Amino acid sequence: MSSILNAHDFEEVAERTLSKKTWAFYSSAATDCITRDRNATFFSRIWFRPRALRNVSKVDTRSRMLGHDIDLPLFISPAAMAKLVDPEGEKAMAAGCVKTRIPQCISTNASFPAEDIVAAAPKDHPFFFQLYVNKDRPKTEALLHRIWDLGVRTIFVTVDAPVPGKREADERVKADEGLSSAVSGAKAGNDAKGGGLGRIMGSYIDDSLSWDDLPWLRKHFKGKIVIKGIQSAMDAKACADAGLDGVLLSNHGGRSLDTAPPAIMVLVECQRVCPEIFDKIEVYVDSGIRRGTDLVKCLCLGATAVGMGRSFLFSLNYGKEGIEHLIESKLLITCHFEDDELTPTSHARRGRGDHEDARSDRHFTAAPGPCQHARCGRTRIENSTPPIRPATEDESGQIVDIDMYDAHVSAENVRKSILIITCATFHREFHPILMSKTPAGGNSTNARPFGAGAEAPSHDRRPRDLTRDTVRHDNYDLRLTL
Repeated sequence: MSSILNAHDFEEVAERTLSKKTWAFYSSAATDCITRDRNATFFSRIWFRPRALRNVSKVDTRSRMLGHDIDLPLFISPAAMAKLVDPEGEKAMAAGCVKTRIPQCISTNASFPAEDIVAAAPKDHPFFFQLYVNKDRPKTEALLHRIWDLGVRTIFVTVDAPVPGKREADERVKADEGLSSAVSGAKAGNDAKGGGLGRIMGSYIDDSLSWDDLPWLRKHFKGKIVIKGIQSAMDAKACADAGLDGVLLSNHGGRSLDTAPPAIMVLVECQRVCPEIFDKIEVYVDSGIRRGTDLVKCLCLGATAVGMGRSFLFSLNYGKEGIEHLIESKLLITCHFEDDELTPTSHARRGRGDHEDARSDRHFTAAPGPCQHARCGRTRIENSTPPIRPATEDESGQIVDIDMYDAHVSAENVRKSILIITCATFHREFHPILMSKTPAGGNSTNARPFGAGAEAPSHDRRPRDLTRDTVRHDNYDLRLTL
């Protein structure tokens, strides 16, 4: 395993060694796989602007997620039937997360009972549960009570798969009809359409689930509720307005609806259309994340943490040690910068969640002293809110840039080889999803910053649906300046 350096290496080995059906099930996506592929490639359109000569001798990657202390802003996204890769399946995943305290989200279609998976880690290890609502609602109610009794206090309700995606690679390979989920009880099968595990094992999912069912969920689960599968800023805002605890921006890894937008693009849209949600709920991203740089870009755009699914399944090819190796490799700890690459550092913004203890200890600065930018969150060092005012110097005497626009980010969560981002500027001329248009004859670099405490000018800064602009300007690059 010493030759495995990154998630791509794990995937290449998995393609060569997994059974034909297992590879088809894990790697497949809906129809032409456009969304699956763009999930990953869209990250390359976001650029770092490295800032040099920052003190990075003391950097702390710890964070909080849904009230849990975690060592990295990373979690295992729900992944079904992990036993197809390794006999210990999800239990090996749980054991592999312990060393670096990475949360695991257990799938409704897990291959082991949730009790066995939770038992594979210490009692205080963070677990979440991913919920598909069953057409037979009493079964879901019983499952929620069972999960609660296990001590799991957060559910991720999947809403992006009311009907199964058309995963043709999965359909083409005959399924083992003896395969079943120990949690949902769903069984594999074959029919005239093929042997798609996702389609046949997901036939129990309730396609009538709607916003009107949120009170029903709250009635039967008293913990935190995160909606998984949000694919537009409008729905993300609706989740915040509904008092939910978080949203996971995800398109199911491109497995449900092809040509749905890349998840990172939805995160950008949220910053442009409804930035206030980052102060109300926790925002997570999965789909397409492969490199540490992808993780950092999500943090800079306001995400609390990111999830990875397929990569952990592929690393499970090496059992528990594969999970540990993926987490601990330069892929996630130091972003695996090559010798000829620049090494930017982070000062990443964190959205606040509703949990009170998370609010008081979520934000911290890796630099020697708290950041004093407008819209910065609390610092772990000071545990207090800095004044809401632009500043030109932090308490350590370092000069801090103040050319902050819509997506100002505050400090948190990266490692030594990543410098501390003292400022993040999104240049408006590069992408209309995030940036407003510069007035005729104006200069975007001299435009007035807006955000907390700044009145938005009238020129095209109203929250709006930017889908048409997104398509029309698809050749532009979004440049993230650090």
